[in-house]
Amino acid sequence: MQAPALDASYPGRERAVRWREVPDGITRGGEVSFSALLRPTENVCGLAETFVHSDRKRALSLWVGAGGAVKVYWNGEEVLRDT
Repeated sequence: MQAPALDASYPGRERAVRWREVPDGITRGGEVSFSALLRPTENVCGLAETFVHSDRKRALSLWVGAGGAVKVYWNGEEVLRDT
């Protein structure tokens, strides 16, 4: 549950990989389109992180879609897995 090191670099299959900010104009209403961010589109992995804060308890819905496998964590607990 620690924040990622945004300046870290990690070994990838073909080149080093690192965190990067999503450019302006890519998101719409909180939606992040990985197809607009990742090239090539095969044999890749995308990871998104966001934070939700509320001053009181309330119902929450999270919409997740993927063309492949997906995992969702809430407060460090895995709450959805589709292989």
